[in-house]
Amino acid sequence: MFKEFVRRRRTSCGWIPSKRGLGLLGTALASLTINSACSTMHTPPPELAARIREVGPVVDARGMAALYKPLQEREPYVGIHVTRDLSYGPDPQNLADVFTPSDRGLGKKRPVLLFVHGGGFTAGERRLGPDSPFYDNVGVWAVRHGFIGINMTYRRAPRAQWPAGPEDIGRAVDWVGRTIADQGGDAKRIFILGHSAGATHVAGYISHPQFHGESTIKGAIIVSGSFEVTPTASVIPEEATLVQHEKSYFGEDPSLDSEQSSTAGLVSTPIPLLFVNAEYDPPFFKRHAAALRTEFQRAHRQDRFIVLPVENHMSQIFSINTPDEGLSRAVEEFTRGLR
Repeated sequence: MFKEFVRRRRTSCGWIPSKRGLGLLGTALASLTINSACSTMHTPPPELAARIREVGPVVDARGMAALYKPLQEREPYVGIHVTRDLSYGPDPQNLADVFTPSDRGLGKKRPVLLFVHGGGFTAGERRLGPDSPFYDNVGVWAVRHGFIGINMTYRRAPRAQWPAGPEDIGRAVDWVGRTIADQGGDAKRIFILGHSAGATHVAGYISHPQFHGESTIKGAIIVSGSFEVTPTASVIPEEATLVQHEKSYFGEDPSLDSEQSSTAGLVSTPIPLLFVNAEYDPPFFKRHAAALRTEFQRAHRQDRFIVLPVENHMSQIFSINTPDEGLSRAVEEFTRGLR
């Protein structure tokens, strides 16, 4: 599998999603391309790619976990020390796991990669189970690529609604700033990676200065997030479940939609941003990305918007720390020039 995967690496300087991948959005999303100079794009091994195409643009966490689990490292992780269940805030869900090199020595302080998981606003954890490699895979990859890795859990809806997500990210960043030097990390070089609902929370944090103030964030990677509250009148049947989860967090008051939106703040923030979607993301997430990119183009802002070929909503994040390097390569390239 791995030899075949290596042979299938390909270079793309402007990959455009297939018509099938665009689904209901047609050619309107053709502008969501790789816009870096000749980025090397990786596609999954053939067996995984065939399964991803078969599943199509749905959120299939269980199926994708089963596909990627055999490719992941298992604990104990060689050369990596994991400190679990550290409290970064007052709520019982304000917990984090920290991944560091086992032998830190006296070397240079490392940048920090803070991961914010998804879960439809109402669920999700920084570790999906005691025997699961997810989302340890993100922290392990971070250490193997020169970072200190931190996976955080946050308050969830319906118990905690807007702006609980950005508030908790702010608490976690403040905690990192106070404590990470003792772990060999550099509090002035923090990157945030958010996926799905976690990406929406990261967008909310970045776009509202009241949550980050004089931020030490060097950059944010926002993977398959949403940026505007969906108006009730605009809900289509295929997206009813996604919107129901969204409403459980943002609530039902349309007068708050503008305040809860991230678009204007993302366009104006000085923090460098990378936006990532999967070819087989549900149209809901692609539509949010396309609308946001339109606003970025109007503002002549040049942040990158990437679509990963032959990945879906869950495979892209489960692929981190495997030979399927689509997302991890994009994260590495984005952060390299900012460290």
